[in-house]
Amino acid sequence: MAITVRLIAREELPQLLFLYSHLNAVDAPLPSDEVLQSLWDSILSDPRLYYIVAEVSNQLVATSNLTIVPNLTRGARPYGLIEHLTLSFPNPLR
Repeated sequence: MAITVRLIAREELPQLLFLYSHLNAVDAPLPSDEVLQSLWDSILSDPRLYYIVAEVSNQLVATSNLTIVPNLTRGARPYGLIEHLTLSFPNPLR
C-alpha cells in the first residue's frame, strides 16, 4: 500500500470535509456551499496556509493544516502551527 503525501487540490474539498467529520463527532453546521467555496478559495490563495493530505489508492486518508505565523521574536523568524490532524482508514470494500 503506497502512501502519497502532498498539498491538497481545490476540488478535494468534499473529501477534506469527510475527513473532518471524524475530527469532531458533534460540530457546528457548515455554511451554504457558496459561502464554503468562497472560504475555501480564500484559504487556498493565502500563502501562509497549507493543507497537507495523505492518500492511498486515490482516497484521502489523512490531513493536517500548517499555518505560517509572522513573528517579532527569534530574529523576526516566522513559526508554524500544525493543527487538525485527522486520519481515516480507507474502506477496503471501495
